[in-house]
Order: sequence, then C-alpha cells, then structure tokens
Amino acid sequence: MSTSQPASFAAMFTATAAAAILTLLQGCALTPRGLDDERARLEAAGAKFEHVDAETLPVTAGGDDWRTLLRRALIANGDVRAAWYDWKAAVERVRGASAWPNSNISLGYSYLFSNESVKSFDRSTFTAGFDSMENLSFPGKTMASGRVALDDARAAGERFRREKFQLQRKVLDAWLDLAMAAENERIALAAATLADVGSDAAAASLRTGSDQSAVLSAGIAGARARDAAAKARAEVVRAKLALAALAAIESSDSIATPSRLPSPRTLPSSPLTIIRAAETGPDVRGLEHDRNARRNEQDLAELQWIPDINPTAAVTGSIEQSVGAILVLPTKIAEIQSGIAVAKAMRRGADARLVQARRDKGAEVRAALVAALDSERARRLLEQRVLPAATSAASVAESVYVAGTSGLSMLVEARTVLLETRKEIAAAAIDREKQLAAIEELIGADLETFTDSEAIRVAQAGRGISR
Repeated sequence: MSTSQPASFAAMFTATAAAAILTLLQGCALTPRGLDDERARLEAAGAKFEHVDAETLPVTAGGDDWRTLLRRALIANGDVRAAWYDWKAAVERVRGASAWPNSNISLGYSYLFSNESVKSFDRSTFTAGFDSMENLSFPGKTMASGRVALDDARAAGERFRREKFQLQRKVLDAWLDLAMAAENERIALAAATLADVGSDAAAASLRTGSDQSAVLSAGIAGARARDAAAKARAEVVRAKLALAALAAIESSDSIATPSRLPSPRTLPSSPLTIIRAAETGPDVRGLEHDRNARRNEQDLAELQWIPDINPTAAVTGSIEQSVGAILVLPTKIAEIQSGIAVAKAMRRGADARLVQARRDKGAEVRAALVAALDSERARRLLEQRVLPAATSAASVAESVYVAGTSGLSMLVEARTVLLETRKEIAAAAIDREKQLAAIEELIGADLETFTDSEAIRVAQAGRGISR
C-alpha cells in the first residue's frame, strides 16, 4: 500500500472532522442567565391556558361567588391569552438571539482539470467555513443580543401580568355593579311597596271627603316608584350581561343575583406599603426591563467596533491541508456611530419613562387611597349614626301610626328616609371596593398579599339595613 493512501485518509478525516465540529457548534447557544427562571414563570402562569378549558368550569355557586367568575374570565379571555402567547414568543426568541455561531456553514468542492497524471482525489479540493454572506459574530455580541432578548421577554411577562390585573379589575367592577344593581332593585321594590300603600290610603281618604289632589299625587308617586323598580331590574339584567361577556358565559341568566353587599376589605396599616408597591407594579417593572434592554442594546452597538473572524478549512487531496481565518474589520464607521447614538437616546428615553411611571403610579395610588378612605368614612358614618337614627325614626313613626295619633304620610316619609340611607350606604360600599380593585391593578397584586386577610367576603352592609 502506498504512503499516499494514509495521507489521503488523513486529509478526508481532517475535512470530515472540521465539518462535524462546525455542525455541532450550530446547536450551541450563549443563553443569558435567568432564562430558565423566566421560562419556569411562563409555564407556571400558562398551565391553565393550555390544559384547562373555560367551558368545563362551573358558572357560579351562588350570587355571591365572584371567584368562579374571575377564574373563568382569566382562562377564557382572549386578551389575556394573547398576552401570554406574546410572552411565550418573546421567551422562545431569546434562544435564537443568543445562538452561536450565528452564521450557516458553507461547504465547497472544486475539481482541477489538468493533463498532468495526477490522481482524481488529489485534484479535488474540499472547503468548509461559514457563510460569507453573514459574518461569524464575536461571542460577546451574541451574548449582548441574548441579554436584550431576555429583558424584552421579561417586559412581555410584565405586560401579561398587567393584562391579568386589568381583567381582574373589570370583572370585580362588573360584579360590584351587579351587587349595587341588586341592592338598588331591593330598595326600589320596597319604595314601590310604600308608594302603593300611600296610594291606597289616599284613595281610602277620598271616600271620607278628602281632597282629590292628594289621590292624584299619590298615584303619580306610585307610578314613578314602579318605574324606578323597572329601571333597577333592567340595570340588574345589564350588569349580568356585562359580567357574562367577561366570564365567557353563554347565558347571563345562569348568573345568580348577589344577595348582599361586599364587606369592606382590610387595607394595610401603612399606606406607604401600597404606594411603594405601586412604584414597582407591572407597568413600572416592565419599563425597568425595557430600560435594561436598551442598556444592553447600547452595549451591543458599542461592540460593533470589535472585528469579526470567519475561520476556514480546506483540503486538496493528499497534497495540501490548510486552515485560515478572514478578519472582518468594522469600516462602516458612520453606521456604527449612528447605532451607538440611537441606542444612547433610546436608553435615556427609557430612563425618563421609568421615572415618570413611578411618579404617576404613586400619585394614582395615593388618589385611589384617598377616595377609598373617604368612602369608608362615609359608610361608617351612615352605618353608625345615620342608619340607627333613621331606623329609630321609622319605628317611632310606625308606633305613632298604629296608635292613631299620626297620619300615614309620616310613616311613609320615615321609611323613605331609611331606604335612602340604605342606598347611600350601598353607594359608599361599592365605591370603596372599586377603588381597591383599581389599587390592585396598579400594584399588580391582591391586597390580601399585604394584609394576610381572606379574599373578598360578602356580608350584610351594616346592621339593620335589610329591615
């Protein structure tokens, strides 16, 4: 066997090995730290989207069961699902952005035609290298690109969380509207009953020679009271329709009417806790990740000054084996300088947006806290002072009427004041809970996280108001 054969085999082995190494390198990725944690958060948040069908969930266990409605809404809502898939796409994009080598492998073959008595193998040249249309990036550039993609993915995660709490606020507001409409309907029905009693009494007094104008006035009051009751009923239906749309319920009739108003949820003892939480809520955290991404983009732009190197390998039969590299110098100076300037400007813009967002969210939470505390004050005043007085006045008026020392008009008026007080208590209670829902949206967390209390409960809105 000639000595040229081992050399030929060695050359083929070298070329094959070089191609294999380059191919294996294509599966590498310089993924940044934190990608696995972000992927775990993504999968944990989206487990219900991929494995639970909202149609299989129950509608409600009762009129006061808002939790099932919220669960259905979070799983079925298209905007929330889309935000999760956007997050998923951003996470998957990180691996692609940090993949290295970033260029395809280019394999070449050429054959030398010659009259010389040279073996066919020695006339063959095999080359392996990276695609000349795309340079092999310096690894630091790829790592910076991966960090940009990871921060963008984290920002997408915060947008998903913001979408979730926006929907939570909508569902809670809709359920609170339904609870308010139900209470208004109960009050309107009671008012209509009072009006009918007054109308009957006026009609009876007409037979004893009373003024006919009193009968007409009582009839008008009764008609208006029945109209108010009909409007209150229509408001209940409207609120159910809105809630059914949010919770992906086909028929709003399957939603039971709340029987009570929500009891006040506990606020943290220090308002500063909520304000600080708002300054690090989903919107702010998203902008923080956006700022970090812009910082990494600036680093990536500055790394463009570093030359790229494209390694090559070639084998010409048993005659020649060579390795080399092509140094790609950064000569597009104006483009690199422009990219750095743009990255700096975007970074400063991200810094400015972040600072303003912290101010805005802190101010919004402060305003919502003031409104919630004022509604709480109003409800406490009405329940502790006005409601007992109105209840006592109605009891006195009833006793006097039964004793025959007073007319029916005094009793109707006293009971009307009692109903108006119930309505004011309901308005204050619902407004407070809506403000708390707005606060939860701003901070991106449930208030129970800060107070260690149970979730929203339902209870009677003040003692004696159902009388």
